[in-house]
Amino acid sequence: MCGICGFIERNHKSSADLLADRVRRMSEKIRHRGPDADGIWVKPETGLALAHRRLAVLDLSPAGNQPMISPSGRYVLILNGEIYNFADINRRIIADSQIEPIRKGHSDTEILLLAIELYGAVAAIKMISGMFALALWDQKEKELTLARDNMGQKPLYYGLCQEGLVFASELSCFKAFTRNSWQIDNEALLLYFRHNYIPAPWSILKNVYKLEPGHLINIRAADIHSGAVSRIVAKPYWQLTTGGNDNSSASTQASLAENENELEQLLTRAISMQMVADVPLGVFLSGGIDSSLVTAIMQNLAPEPVKTYTIAFSEESYNEANFARQVADQLKTDHHEFLLTPRMALDIIPDLSRFYSEPFADASQIPSLLLCRLARQKTTVALTGDGGDELFGGYERYFQAEKLYQLLSILPLSWRQLLTTAIDRPKLRQLLANTTLPGGPQTARQIVKMLELLPSADFATLYKTLVSHTNRPSALLSDSPREPETLFDRLNADKKQPSHFARMMYCDLKTYLPDDILTKVDRAAMGASLETRLPFLDQNVVNFAMHLPVNHKIQGATGKILLRRLLCKYLPESLLKRPKKGFAVPMAAWLRNELKEWGADLLDKQRLQREGLLNHNLTAKIWYDHQHGKQSCERMLWNILMFQSWYESWRS
Repeated sequence: MCGICGFIERNHKSSADLLADRVRRMSEKIRHRGPDADGIWVKPETGLALAHRRLAVLDLSPAGNQPMISPSGRYVLILNGEIYNFADINRRIIADSQIEPIRKGHSDTEILLLAIELYGAVAAIKMISGMFALALWDQKEKELTLARDNMGQKPLYYGLCQEGLVFASELSCFKAFTRNSWQIDNEALLLYFRHNYIPAPWSILKNVYKLEPGHLINIRAADIHSGAVSRIVAKPYWQLTTGGNDNSSASTQASLAENENELEQLLTRAISMQMVADVPLGVFLSGGIDSSLVTAIMQNLAPEPVKTYTIAFSEESYNEANFARQVADQLKTDHHEFLLTPRMALDIIPDLSRFYSEPFADASQIPSLLLCRLARQKTTVALTGDGGDELFGGYERYFQAEKLYQLLSILPLSWRQLLTTAIDRPKLRQLLANTTLPGGPQTARQIVKMLELLPSADFATLYKTLVSHTNRPSALLSDSPREPETLFDRLNADKKQPSHFARMMYCDLKTYLPDDILTKVDRAAMGASLETRLPFLDQNVVNFAMHLPVNHKIQGATGKILLRRLLCKYLPESLLKRPKKGFAVPMAAWLRNELKEWGADLLDKQRLQREGLLNHNLTAKIWYDHQHGKQSCERMLWNILMFQSWYESWRS
């Protein structure tokens, strides 16, 4: 893990001291990402400055510090992340060069630099199996390369302003430049309110972008100096291949048992590589299928009990700790359970906007950050089970969407549109709020969602509506910008994914996984100076999963078929049969009680009018309706409050 940042100054007239001062101010904003060491490298004649914050995991000596210069002196590298297959790359270097390279230490970064010198930047990047965001300066060509790992586990923002090119692991670093260089992007804000995250390549700031997973960009310093570049175009070096319906693929031809055995081998190899560290190691265990499988294989590989970590909630309806404890007892791990109290959760909320860098409103960010903080007391690296749902069909919404589409298709579209128009939505919401329903507010929300789904003209529209927090995000803004098109809008055009299930999983792998789940995990872990590693996102595991037939993932109303079968080798089947809860928090009650004063201050009408971004009348109504029990609006309110909290932090 670590954090990186830097820039190429347009006028390239600043002294080395001035360049170093500015990049140091950028670096200080991400100190939490790397508290163990920091380094700066500047090149005044090109206006280049690079900075690195280090969380030492491999080669704890100064030999692992960055920026790191290649043996020939041609390349300067800053890397955030881990290269798990660095030993394989080193063996290839030795075989191809016929010599044992002279090394100062044993870090993965040093191996990558040797590969870049021997094979070139793009070829070396393509060799990596791991998680990373990097910046590479080529002193000969005076060219900067920025690259991000294939699944988007590590973040990287970049943007152009009047002062030049800026890049960083987090948006907070951009505050080292003139404030009026960066303006709020209202189109991206629409995407945020729809999804509770901002999908790549957009960011909350105009002219600032997230580098998409599996992409890189090359920028010549001369082009920045001349002002010839108005927008930087990223290009893919790796793409998420598909083939779940390709009858020629080996995994399609294989039986379920054969694929189960291959998956076990792939996961075992991935976990074995990810257990390499010079610091204490552990694993997050929720008791679910994904984390239990990672824990089971990890425990099977370890010479002593693996440290497992889980978080318990004082509210029993949200608590999964008992399941995790049963799995830990069965596997005989060294188990650590932390109790999350409402007070602990509420105390952490003011820190969220600082660590999440841009608006982000997945409320499970709260227990995630707390779990990382508590685990950091005993370990520096933790493996997780993230990625299993998207790769192997684990989300309940996949089955809901398929069933709903079949039901809705019975009625002609014109009838459904007419029915939607005829129903008075405000009165329906009021009626639902005043009616006692089985399941309470959750049932009411499902009824309202069904009404939104009725006029869906095709499956892509239905799925986009299903995963949207609001279907009319423009109503929340004071003006009416155009909402950008995303992959959700193009879902029907993807002929490589003929089944609805395959399309939904592919879409989530490209959007929800990197921009919600991995963002949440990265910022929570880095906020605690903890490294997280995700075995399911090993490149070989991903390739294998993408070429599986859908019926090896989903059968009937059950997902993760292959994972369930494999986990039964390690645990009794009875431990697998339980409802999926996730990291939910009692936000509705908190906003009416402990968080009421905090929320009211952020949503003050005069404040909203002054800022001029949000529709203050609609925001006031949503807040009033929630406080007075007219409807439960906690999800939309959390989105609004997290934006307001971020905006307050950004302007400070």
